[in-house]
Amino acid sequence: RLPPDSNVAVLNGARRFQKANCQGSRGRVVYEFRGSLTFNGLPGNLALNWAEIQRVHETADSTLSPVALVFADQADKNQTLFSPAFLRREFFPRLRKLVEAWHSHGIKVIFHSDGNLWRVLDDFMAAGIDGLNPLEPLSHMYAGDVRRCYHDWILMGGIDASQLLVFGSEEGVRAAVRKTVSDAGANGRLWLGSSTEIHPAVPVRNALAMWDEIEQCGYYHDCHNEWRRE
Repeated sequence: RLPPDSNVAVLNGARRFQKANCQGSRGRVVYEFRGSLTFNGLPGNLALNWAEIQRVHETADSTLSPVALVFADQADKNQTLFSPAFLRREFFPRLRKLVEAWHSHGIKVIFHSDGNLWRVLDDFMAAGIDGLNPLEPLSHMYAGDVRRCYHDWILMGGIDASQLLVFGSEEGVRAAVRKTVSDAGANGRLWLGSSTEIHPAVPVRNALAMWDEIEQCGYYHDCHNEWRRE
């Protein structure tokens, strides 16, 4: 375990000591741990899950970041890559152990997986995750629909970066932001952004329109009510 005066950033499970005083910084470190280490069909690789959990206990510090991002893509745009039965047997029990390790340090867990996860969202809930990313609308993972079923989750992402941000108009992007805030964020717990990276195909004007509309409508005043009136 690290001494209490250590400053450490945790990226992809690796400890990186820094000269800067993290606690004195305005920013926070977001822990990123490769969730795929919690999933492997070979019994011998149960050790990987154990090693991942040990890394959590060695590095977790809620004063650096109150949130961990655990990631392992489990679906394409239509369905999970493996059957739900297989995931329930091999993946979710190990994910639950990893989530419990983070929770034991007072750190919330957001799980990242691209694709359509509807067939196993109840299993993610049973594993104890606190939120989901990136919520791809073209994979039928519209944030408003997820919010109606999972009221307490932190929802992260939600604005389509495959079609809308690439080919849409600025007003179309702004309208999507307003609707997502209305449907998924009126009571908080929405970290609104693109459904993947702002990649080179996204026009700058659309990226800026998204962020500007988030700034205008992301503080839970009457913006979402105005959308309903429209």
